[in-house]
Amino acid sequence: MILPINNPSQSNSPRASALLLVLTAIALLSLVILGVVQTTQFNVENYLLYAKRDQARRLAESGFAFALHPQIEQDDPLLEQQINPLESFKVTFVSEGARLNINSIIAQNDFPLLVHLFTSWDLPLDEANALVDALADWVDADGLKRLNGAELEDYEALGRAVLPKNRPFQSIDEMSNVLGMEKLEKLKPEWRDAFTTWSEGPLDLNEASAELISIAAEVGLPQAETLVQYRTRVNPNDNTELKPQKLLSVEQAAQLLGISSDKLAKIASRLTVNSQTFRIKSIGKIDHFQYQIEAILRRNTQPTIYLHWNES
Repeated sequence: MILPINNPSQSNSPRASALLLVLTAIALLSLVILGVVQTTQFNVENYLLYAKRDQARRLAESGFAFALHPQIEQDDPLLEQQINPLESFKVTFVSEGARLNINSIIAQNDFPLLVHLFTSWDLPLDEANALVDALADWVDADGLKRLNGAELEDYEALGRAVLPKNRPFQSIDEMSNVLGMEKLEKLKPEWRDAFTTWSEGPLDLNEASAELISIAAEVGLPQAETLVQYRTRVNPNDNTELKPQKLLSVEQAAQLLGISSDKLAKIASRLTVNSQTFRIKSIGKIDHFQYQIEAILRRNTQPTIYLHWNES
């Protein structure tokens, strides 16, 4: 009798198929496990990021709380603290009165101040006058164009998308839309640093730059620089800064600037030594993360009056 010969490939076929299915299942399971691991790792990393972000924010809030205390001075060491090797906060606050309030200047029709400033930035006198008129036309309530100004029809003729608002400026960036500001932008790209819409109005002689003091007080730049040196009190022996010395009155500042009493009477409304509007910036850091709180507020009021708030 002839016995059938078994084909090895036939006998091993079910086993091979089963093995292939097992290997495929293992591969799929590995992919699933890898996906779960990656998802878990991503979630953990995200959680750590959010945790550090929240901690950095708490540090910024702590610094901000110190700045609100009425007895804290701008150079107080409590405003910069290293909590541990990874955590810290730093707070700076400056008077918003160190800038010129554009709305206050226009409301008082103090146009010579603006013309003086713009010409000091090398804008020709005729263009400076035209720009000042255009700024005033932008905020006044009527549609009457000043001698060298610009009203609605002028902007429409140029195809401008943003038109005069007939109200005070709500932000400094809004000033850039006024006809003629593009020329000033080329001459003085950092012009925004000179203006504000938040202060009480007068320029704070205790914190303003020598340039703005020179313009507002109508004195030479060397005189204004002398006043700034008096405020900062640089030690002549080693050029180190001593504790700042505040001006106590506009009259004291005028005497240091060499301004006569008659002249002071004409420009006194432009000046102050005690602005209560401050720009506070608090930065909290943890590891390589940082969180910033910036606010403009009226300090030493009950309750505190917040004018602007931004977190980033």
